[in-house]
Amino acid sequence: MKVKQKLARIVGDENFIDTGELIKAYLKRVGLPSSPAPQIVVFPQDPLTIQKIIQVANDYNISVTPASSTLHLHKGAIPLKGGIILDLKKLNNISPIDVRNRIVRIGPGVTWAQLTNALRPYGMMVISPFCVHPETSVLSCMLDREPCMDPRFEIGEPITSMELVWPTGERFRTGTASSIDFGRNMAHGAYPYGPGPMDPIRLLQGSQGTMGVVTWGNIKMEFRPELNEGLLLPFDTSQPLVEAIYAIQKHKIGRECFGLNRTLLKKVLCQIMDIRPRYFDKDLPHWALLLVLSGGKWFPKEKITYEMEALFDLTANRMTSSHLKHGLLKRSSLPNLADVLRDPWPQFKPYWRLAGERQCERLFFITRLDRAPEFIKKIQERVDAPGGRDVELGIYVQPLDYSGGAHLEFIFFPSHTEAKSQALEELVLDSAKDALELGGHFTRPQGKKLCDLVFGKVDSSYTKLLNSIKGCIDPNHIMNPDKLCFKPRETGPEHI
Repeated sequence: MKVKQKLARIVGDENFIDTGELIKAYLKRVGLPSSPAPQIVVFPQDPLTIQKIIQVANDYNISVTPASSTLHLHKGAIPLKGGIILDLKKLNNISPIDVRNRIVRIGPGVTWAQLTNALRPYGMMVISPFCVHPETSVLSCMLDREPCMDPRFEIGEPITSMELVWPTGERFRTGTASSIDFGRNMAHGAYPYGPGPMDPIRLLQGSQGTMGVVTWGNIKMEFRPELNEGLLLPFDTSQPLVEAIYAIQKHKIGRECFGLNRTLLKKVLCQIMDIRPRYFDKDLPHWALLLVLSGGKWFPKEKITYEMEALFDLTANRMTSSHLKHGLLKRSSLPNLADVLRDPWPQFKPYWRLAGERQCERLFFITRLDRAPEFIKKIQERVDAPGGRDVELGIYVQPLDYSGGAHLEFIFFPSHTEAKSQALEELVLDSAKDALELGGHFTRPQGKKLCDLVFGKVDSSYTKLLNSIKGCIDPNHIMNPDKLCFKPRETGPEHI
C-alpha cells in the first residue's frame, strides 16, 4: 500500500490533503510560504493517530513538520524538506479547568482567543506574551519560550507537565502526569518533576518541533484581578527607562511591566486602545514604561494603594537620576490597560506584526537589563545607516525574573509593503551580528541563516552534543529536519 493511502486511511479522507492546489491554498491560509511545500497535510484528532502517522513516516523515511497555530508567525513550521505537515489544530480540547490547583489542560490546537474565552467565566487567565495574535497556539508560544509580560519569577515556567510523542512514535508523559493511571488518581499534573531527576520538558522548549510532538499540556492559571491601575511612565531615552524597571522590580511593584519605544507605542498601544492620531507625533514619548498594578482577591483597593505609595516613595526618596524622577512623576493613567494586555489582539483589527500580506522581521535575544541601552544604540545606528532607511524600528524591553535578565526584541517594519525583502533580511542579519559581538544570547534563533550564524559562534562540542541527543531521540531524523544546528537530513523518497 502506498504512503498516501496509508495516511488517508489513518486520518480519514476529510483530514487529508495531497493535491497541489489544495496544499497551496492551505499554506496561504496559515501564513506559510509556498516554497518549500509539503507533499501531504494531515489533521490528526488524537494522540494515537499521531503515533500511527509518525510510525509510517519512520517506515518510509519521510520528514514530519508539526504545526498547531491557525496563523504561523514564526519559521519553525516551515517544512524545509517537504514531506508531511502534521497540523494539530483539531487537538483543541480544554479540560479539566482545575481552579483549586490553578492549572488547565489544553491541546496544542488551543488558541489564545479560545483559552481566554474559556477561562473568563471562572475568573481565571493565563499570562500571555506581548499583544499575541488570537489564532496563535498557546502551547506553541510556551514551548518556544515566548516571554510573558509579567516578570515575576513564578510566571516564567508556565508548563507544569505534558504528554508528547517522541519521533520514534512512543508516547511519554512528564512530571507528575507520568504517574500510573493519571487522571483517575490523586496526581493532578501540577508538578513538573516526575520520577528521577530528568526534566524532558527542556528538550522540547525552543526545539521548534525537532524533538517530538506535544499532544497536551498542563499550564498554570492565575486569578484575573478585577481591580487594576494601568500606568504609562514616559522617558526621553532608554537609560532612565532601564533604571526605572530595576527600581520597580527590586521593590516588586505591580504585575505586567515592560518598555516600548515610540514606534511600538504608535503601532501597538495607540492602535489597540484607539488613542487619537493627533497624539502620535505630538504627545507620545520617545520611550514608555507600561506598568499594571493589580488588586487580588483580598483587599484589592488597599494593595493598589500601597503600591502607588511605593511609587511615590521611589520618586521622592530613592531616585538619584533627575530624568528617572521626572518619568515617575509625569505618569499617565490608562484605565483599561490591564484588559488590553491580558486579552489577545482583537480579531477585527489588523495585526500589528503584519504589513499588508507581509510579516515584519523580528530579532530577539537575552541580555542583562543594564546592557539594553548599549544594544539599542548599536542596532539603531545600523538601521539609520544608508540601506536601512526604509525601515521603522520597534523596540520591546521585557524584564525577566524580577529583572535578573531581559528579553530584548527589535521589530523591523518595512516603511512600505513593496520594500525589498532581501534587503530587509540582510539588515536583520547584520543587526544579529552586531548583537552577537556585544554578547547577546540567542536561545531560540529562527530561520536557517540566523541559526547558522548563531550556532557558528558556539563551541563545536555543544552542537555535537545536541546532534548526539537528536540522534538518540530521532534516529531517522524525520522530525522537522534541517532546523537549528542539526545536521542536514538525507533526502527522503522522491515520490510519496
